[in-house]
Amino acid sequence: MTLHQFDRQWEQDSSRLENHLKELNQRPLSAEILRALLLASQRLDEASLMLEQASAECLPDWDMTEVQQLENVAHEWLKTVNQLVDSHPIDPPEAWQDYQQNWLSLTNDEAPWRVFNSALNRHQAIRSQFAACPG
Repeated sequence: MTLHQFDRQWEQDSSRLENHLKELNQRPLSAEILRALLLASQRLDEASLMLEQASAECLPDWDMTEVQQLENVAHEWLKTVNQLVDSHPIDPPEAWQDYQQNWLSLTNDEAPWRVFNSALNRHQAIRSQFAACPG
């Protein structure tokens, strides 16, 4: 945009930005991501508990594609939202700061992102104790 700031013939295509803003207005993307993190954490904890109680000698391979996608999308979204909030020169209201710390934080051990990572790391550590079943 700044490359064309003095070009009188240039017209900004605002439709792309407007479509992104419309999407943000229509879908609670942060809530969807937080919910996915919490549900994945719960399922990973349940699976870990089952593995701890299992007497199996081997486990089938685990396709991590969806978990990795969730991890990547959630991290990028939360990082971007936090950067956006932190970029404003005026501090947000205390209620927003609490929400940011409790729900959107990438460093708070009790926020969904860290809870998910802890559950995933624990599950992977438990799975690593089992041999892979022959294919």
